[in-house]
Amino acid sequence: MQILRQLAATMMSVLIVACATGSGMPDAGSPLTGREWVVEDIAGRGIIDDTRVTLTFGADGRLSGQASCNRLLGVYTVNGSNLNIGDAGLTMMMCPPALMDQECQFIDVLNNVQRYRVDASGALVLTTTTGTTITAR
Repeated sequence: MQILRQLAATMMSVLIVACATGSGMPDAGSPLTGREWVVEDIAGRGIIDDTRVTLTFGADGRLSGQASCNRLLGVYTVNGSNLNIGDAGLTMMMCPPALMDQECQFIDVLNNVQRYRVDASGALVLTTTTGTTITAR
């Protein structure tokens, strides 16, 4: 039953992303764009060894990446250091439970991101209003 709820939520997210319009497009010099960010930490738990979680912020306001098991797509807007990510949609492949759990946690945090910064070491830190973070390089 939980899998059906997750699939229904994913389908809704895909519809939301397909209908979203962007404003607050990043400027050409935005530190978010022009590269693939490889996630190394989700909510202080790291990531499972030999898995790949990535984010690519397009200059056109589109977001793509790998969410552990499935491909990710969405939209985003920026205003200074504020970052709003529209509900991210996913492909619908099934993977081992540990990967699915990591993916769900990643998407839950990603959908609640409010701001970003690039720290002194060059890491991208995405932060929710509750202080939960995703860190990528």
